[in-house]
Amino acid sequence: MTNRFTLKEKRILALKLGLCFLNFFDARYMTESWKSSGITFLALPELKIQESQIYINCSLGLRRSQESEWYQPGHPVLTSFARLLLEIDEGQKWPGPSDNNGSDHTAMWVELCNYVENVKIHRGRNFYLEAVTKILYLHTALNEARETLTSENSEDVDIKVRSLMYTSIVSLLELEVPEETRKRFKCEAVTISEKYQLGTDEILNTRRSKNITPTVFQPTRIDSFGTQCDLNSDADGEGISRISLHEASHRLGQSQAVTRNLNNCHGENAPQLSSLAQKISRSRSITLPGSQPSLMGPMAPHKFYIAIVCALSLEADAVQKIFSETYEDGGESHPKQKGDQNIYTTGRIDQQDVVLCHLPRMGVSSAAGAAACLRVSYPDIKVVLIVGICGAIPFLSKKEIILGDIIISDSVVKYDYGRQYPNGFERKNGEEEILGPVDPQIQGLLEKLRTKNTRERFQKDTLKFLEILQEVECEYQYPGAGHDILFPAAYPHKAYRKKVLANCTCSRCTITCDDVCNGIRKKDCGALGCGGEEIKRRRLTENDITPSVHIGKIASADTVMRSGKHRDQLAKEEGVIGFEMEGAGVWGKMPCVVIKGVCDYADSHKNKTWQSYAAATAAAAAASFLKYWVSNTYRES
Repeated sequence: MTNRFTLKEKRILALKLGLCFLNFFDARYMTESWKSSGITFLALPELKIQESQIYINCSLGLRRSQESEWYQPGHPVLTSFARLLLEIDEGQKWPGPSDNNGSDHTAMWVELCNYVENVKIHRGRNFYLEAVTKILYLHTALNEARETLTSENSEDVDIKVRSLMYTSIVSLLELEVPEETRKRFKCEAVTISEKYQLGTDEILNTRRSKNITPTVFQPTRIDSFGTQCDLNSDADGEGISRISLHEASHRLGQSQAVTRNLNNCHGENAPQLSSLAQKISRSRSITLPGSQPSLMGPMAPHKFYIAIVCALSLEADAVQKIFSETYEDGGESHPKQKGDQNIYTTGRIDQQDVVLCHLPRMGVSSAAGAAACLRVSYPDIKVVLIVGICGAIPFLSKKEIILGDIIISDSVVKYDYGRQYPNGFERKNGEEEILGPVDPQIQGLLEKLRTKNTRERFQKDTLKFLEILQEVECEYQYPGAGHDILFPAAYPHKAYRKKVLANCTCSRCTITCDDVCNGIRKKDCGALGCGGEEIKRRRLTENDITPSVHIGKIASADTVMRSGKHRDQLAKEEGVIGFEMEGAGVWGKMPCVVIKGVCDYADSHKNKTWQSYAAATAAAAAASFLKYWVSNTYRES
């Protein structure tokens, strides 16, 4: 059986090459571009790759570049190194000319820039991609340094350049490897450490020496990589053969991320350099997110301060789509405490570590049990977001709520607690059934989100997240205003066509009977012939229909609200704006906010048409909320 590189090992390999790049940039080793064919690994007889030992084949007879050289976009050394890191990440060779020196440098640079930005959109940002981006744009900083170069300050400029390369490239690659490995590299490798104290003599000797041993990097043993070998030995050792990075890539296999077509990043007409700034965004204020599995996540439960709870798989699917990174691959990467029966997915949204809790079923009791277990394994959680779908009150005092809008709770009403009398159910509506905000930071942030300017920015951010989700999954597209149908509260969902009743096996369903069987309830309005006078809404006539955010009291119970009459009655009595089934279980046990997308009007006509879109709007709003939560409240100590 062939061993494959794990993502962790890929990241360590990239860091090693980054250190080589830092130490030997602009030296005789790098007068030409580095290609993957020039990197060799050692393979043991049992085909175990000796990843810890790196050989870089180069010629010392090459002329060094002139000190006055200006770096253009697509400089072969910079472009080929960025390409090399992408090949390691993908586990496959980049299509196109194998020798970057003989290709169109600018076209290759544009292609790589476009590709990296596309990956950031669909997979999400991470430190690795940021490092690749910094390499692609390093020519700008190098030219700025060249402008200050004189015969007297060449050593200082050289130190400055390598300091910049360390902070903008190598330090990012370091963040992609486990902390213990990072510490090992700091001790074993020649890097720029605190105060940028890189030995000047070492750098200059590296660049100018005429008799340097061709071995460019010699780490000591890393336990997970096998035994140590002497890199300066001419012999490979008995039974050991050399294999190139291309062959190693085949052993690596494809990256476990989605397979993507590398040829689709560069059209027939490359953008002109003058418009590249418009074509390639070098920074984004909103990041989404794909869900690239990673082993680089926090290694202890106390690193998690944010939890998201979802009851339905379609809700969790949408949330996982906004993960910038997923910290597990096929199993739970962070062990639970004894007694915790929850199922988790851990990952990152932007730069915030998040634990997603999958409920076994809907309901208040299920959520309450999950909250209790969550506190056991993740005791430092600062906020819990209950994210998913809900029903809504269609009309508020001054606003309309339409399908796809987002409801954020400032308090929760338990509406299924009371007494059953012979003539009906009497709901208790005392203070203990109305759960107000228990966390002052959450309450303060919600008040800020109510302000006009902040609310508008929040909705724009949410829309950006939603648009990126819609690029990833077609099921998250807006279903259309024609499917957003609201009937009067008293208009029942029943059979209005006789041919529908012909297939009904119960004895109670008739054209005149409002009390119908479950089989009729499950049919959609089109099949039953529901065609009463629809209630018109102004927002549905607008050209551009986008989700609005509503903050208010939400009703929570183990009961599914499917009655327009009872919906309106509870809205009148308690001022609720929506209905859901998990909030009351978590509220009061942990700092909590309910963020739900509206998928129906909590009446008898509810169906599943809008559920995927509503789940996406809720997930987008949750990502936006975390951005405001982190910047306005919580600071990691």
